[in-house]
Amino acid sequence: MQWDGIRMADHLKIYWTPYNKGIDSFTDVNDDLSFLRFHPPEPLAKHIDLQSFFGHASRCPAITDEVKSTYVIKSPLDFGVDLDYEKTVIRFKQENYGEEFCKKMIGAPTTDKVHQLKYPSYIFFCPESLVMTSMPAYYHRNSFTQNVMVFSASYNISNWVRIIKPAFKFQTSKFEIERDDILMYIKFNTNRPIKLIPFDSDNDEIRKIMEACVNFKMYKEKWYVPDKLEQCYEAFNNYNLKRKMLKLVENLSYQ
Repeated sequence: MQWDGIRMADHLKIYWTPYNKGIDSFTDVNDDLSFLRFHPPEPLAKHIDLQSFFGHASRCPAITDEVKSTYVIKSPLDFGVDLDYEKTVIRFKQENYGEEFCKKMIGAPTTDKVHQLKYPSYIFFCPESLVMTSMPAYYHRNSFTQNVMVFSASYNISNWVRIIKPAFKFQTSKFEIERDDILMYIKFNTNRPIKLIPFDSDNDEIRKIMEACVNFKMYKEKWYVPDKLEQCYEAFNNYNLKRKMLKLVENLSYQ
């Protein structure tokens, strides 16, 4: 079978889903935000014209190949915040959301000014070995990208299951997000064409797998020392969770 001149068998399947149940606690599955408000990940190349944006540098494969394997993550809602770190006071632009929702959206002021947005939040899983990198949206300018530093992180999405959402450090003390603003990039470290397949994450078995991954770092003497990713992957595969996760996403996929 052909698809855009390329055999579909050559495409790398990546399963994805917006995640909106069990973010604060895996036992709390109330919907704070409808999954219908989330945007599908979109190719970065859809948002910038390579030739006009990069000029003569558009002939450089090191640049263009990176763009082709990078996807944008958009905000599913409007949100504005202003933090007073000296008085540990948070002011929210959208008071109609309710104070509890807003506080969960950004978290309390911290001494290191490090935070994580509750939304947007996604899960990605690949049947084949694939490292995914979350990155700042360095080609886009908006209030969020100009006022915070989004952290970059990589892990193998075939050997671990976790929620991906923007983690960042404030450069100032405030930002305003509009729905559709691009907040971060996701790069799939492969040269193969990608086929994104959505699936339904509202599943207790998937939550159990993620809970096991999150709790893996608990109950050790030096809790503040991160586990090596190789140790995480080994534990994940020792219990055949890759095979179990693949069966789940295939059964829950929309395609």
